[in-house]
Amino acid sequence: QVELHTPPAPVEFFLDDLVETVLHRWVPAADRAWSSDTSAGVMLGNPERLEAALDCLVENAVKFTDDGDAIGIAAHVDRGEVVVTVSDSGIGIPQEDVAGVFDTFGTGSAARDRAGSGLGLAIVAAIVEAQHGFVEVASVVGSGTRFTIRCPASGMSRRPDLSLAGDPTKLGQTESSW
Repeated sequence: QVELHTPPAPVEFFLDDLVETVLHRWVPAADRAWSSDTSAGVMLGNPERLEAALDCLVENAVKFTDDGDAIGIAAHVDRGEVVVTVSDSGIGIPQEDVAGVFDTFGTGSAARDRAGSGLGLAIVAAIVEAQHGFVEVASVVGSGTRFTIRCPASGMSRRPDLSLAGDPTKLGQTESSW
């Protein structure tokens, strides 16, 4: 008898903190020019799976860059979507390979000895689709690659402003102008 696994219910989590956690895990692993720019706030979704997707994207960025190259992670909300990008200044992906980067077992022609199993980006796409989003890629050979994850921003809110805690007239008020 096969038992089907029910996906966990979405939870609220601080996307900015998740991005910083991923970044701090990878900074000691590679001598890159690391950066982050996050202003997304609270997201409704599966933080463990999104973290796994970001880890995969950052791992690829490390794999396809060299010492001193730049890797950046950014997260913000734009017109009703959570937008998370992982970008690098590495070797890039040839245009003829871009369309197949999310295919299972697909590896690009420029990957050569840096190629992995071809499962990572397929897993990233599946994780993002399970969060009702999509992932896209833009790349220029010799200049780098940018992966962009877009998910609905339903349930987004700003981190509570703790500076208002002492003002009883402001209690219970939060910004939700996403």
